[in-house]
Amino acid sequence: LPEMIKKFLLSLKKKKSLMKIRQKGQILIIFLLILVVGLALVLSVASRSITDIRLTTTSDESNRAYFAAEAGIEEALKRLQDPATPDNLEAELDFTSINQTTAKIKASPLTTLITEAYEFPSLVAKDEVVQLSLLRDFNDDLGPSPVAASPSDSIDIYWGRGGPGGIIRDDINTTPAILITILYKDAVGDFKLQKYAFDNVVGRSNGFCHSSIPTGSVDTNVHTNGFDFAFMITLPIRDDATCGPTTITGMGSNKPILARIRLLYNDAEAAPVAVQATPGNGWNLPNQGSEVESTGTTTSGVTRKLKVTQQYPALPSIFDYVLFSGGDLIK
Repeated sequence: LPEMIKKFLLSLKKKKSLMKIRQKGQILIIFLLILVVGLALVLSVASRSITDIRLTTTSDESNRAYFAAEAGIEEALKRLQDPATPDNLEAELDFTSINQTTAKIKASPLTTLITEAYEFPSLVAKDEVVQLSLLRDFNDDLGPSPVAASPSDSIDIYWGRGGPGGIIRDDINTTPAILITILYKDAVGDFKLQKYAFDNVVGRSNGFCHSSIPTGSVDTNVHTNGFDFAFMITLPIRDDATCGPTTITGMGSNKPILARIRLLYNDAEAAPVAVQATPGNGWNLPNQGSEVESTGTTTSGVTRKLKVTQQYPALPSIFDYVLFSGGDLIK
């Protein structure tokens, strides 16, 4: 009996030892699981924090680069107001003492080739006016004009949305007509106006001349609007123009200064407008302003770029119905 009791106690001791070993193994597994979960949580929080810091830093640097580019645009526009500043302006600006950035600015004349039309950057709403300079130097009305004294000199004017998705050409409420005002200088130096009006909608009894419809797309120097044009007219600058029984007297040898183009009737939507020196004239349109580009860069290499088109200043549309004068007005 004592031997059996002894064996029984030994077996109990072994079972307790095995249970302790098993418990130690379970504790180790549980500990490892807790460690893995904890590490995952820590890494997740750390990763998100690093990402947030990176985004904040990048956003801050992007903003600083943008502000530098914006300051560069303002500086370039300011310099272009100085007559001594060349049309092709290039310069570098250092803002490192302010916000650790630099800016490169570049300005060039807003030019068109002989084979191109100049498309106004913005769509033109009803009764809005866009202005086209006809002088080589917009600020010098005594200077030359590219429009020579040949009677055949003319400009092609395109307007209205054409092609797929364009206007219905006989819709009285949306189809735009056009009014063109030419400001010119006569032989004695007085400023005078000549007006031309064109409309293709037969249902309107306005007495306007009829325009034509272009047969194909127009190659312009600006492609932001993405429309073909619905209408076009070849406008004589110096020669007389015939509109049905009416003859519109041209400017002869007088000097054209600028053309102001107004759209009428297009209540529903704004429309694109483009102008081209009629092919075969041998001259291209003069500069219509400046194109300014500025690139801001931070010390770490983050860059932002801005581009601005600045046209020559134009009077509001109401001034088409008042007096133009090259000097002081005398009561």
